[in-house]
Amino acid sequence: MSVLPFCVLLLVTVSCTDSTGIKCFDCQRLPLPRDCDHVTTCGDHEVCHVTQYVSRSGHGYYDIGCIDELRCSLRSDISYNTSDVTSYEDAGDIITCEECCHGDFCNNQGCGSPPLAPITERGPVCFNCPYGAIRPEFCEKLMGCQKNEQCYVEPFTSVGGDSLYRSGCRVCPLSGDVLIGKRDTCHGCCTTDYCNYNCSLLKHVQSVSSTIMTSTTTVKSLADGCPDSSYTFVSKFNLCYKIFNQTITWNEARNQCILDNAVLLEPVTREEVDYFDKILRGAGGVKYWIGARQDSHVASVFRWQTSNQIVASNLWHENEPSTDSEKCASIYWYNREPLDLLFLLNDVRCDYKMRYICQYH
Repeated sequence: MSVLPFCVLLLVTVSCTDSTGIKCFDCQRLPLPRDCDHVTTCGDHEVCHVTQYVSRSGHGYYDIGCIDELRCSLRSDISYNTSDVTSYEDAGDIITCEECCHGDFCNNQGCGSPPLAPITERGPVCFNCPYGAIRPEFCEKLMGCQKNEQCYVEPFTSVGGDSLYRSGCRVCPLSGDVLIGKRDTCHGCCTTDYCNYNCSLLKHVQSVSSTIMTSTTTVKSLADGCPDSSYTFVSKFNLCYKIFNQTITWNEARNQCILDNAVLLEPVTREEVDYFDKILRGAGGVKYWIGARQDSHVASVFRWQTSNQIVASNLWHENEPSTDSEKCASIYWYNREPLDLLFLLNDVRCDYKMRYICQYH
């Protein structure tokens, strides 16, 4: 079912982003695009962009990130009147160039800005998550390595007992590339820019990730308290949850949960959905992002993100999921007859903005 216009309201990455969307650099007010140290994943209909402008004081800067592909084509004329242009004008800035590009990491230069120096003259630029990420591709920070260093990624167990992946720069013991995913885990070194954000054997990575999350769910107990005291513990389901009232896209919400070393809520049974139906009635919202997305091959199938299990049919509102273009799942309250007045699951376009719920499990 399509969400009505009033739903277009606000966790953070990006716009609706498909986990398979292109990766773009995402920074504001940079001296040069190549100086950006943050990457985001764009939405289904977004591309990378570079905007060059001159500030009120006469200094040149760049904003880079994701932009809707249609808006990009409309804004090829820099005089095109958009809300973004207005915001620059309000700040006293003058846009001097806007460019868009398609492909991962393509906006680290643009509008005449210089590229990175040849890699023979420097160390690689690597993803850098020293405190870990649930999966290597969830890391969003970058750093430049020394010439004698390589990018690396390795699994480790955090202080809280979670199975995570650490990444960054180091002097690796082996020369040349050590293929990521070489053995039974995502672990190794590589020598090219941005090479450690994912394993070369993607299917293997997904399998490892699922195993990790299953292990965490079945072995770890939260009975002694939630890792974050702002979360609420539910002993019946051995999970901790937190409701966020900020309205953001699905992908942004997922990434915000990751920052808490958590995941989007996954109420996998009808009993859990019914529990949150009662909780959410007093929370002030009518729709919240949860951790399920449309299967990449079968539009009518949705899967939980940590286990890859199919979402049960009895968790959905009647006639849901309904639309191929609505790829992300929410827990949603229909407040009109004759539909059931319950919080149940509904498919929604990933770029809508709504509240979200994170969980430890």
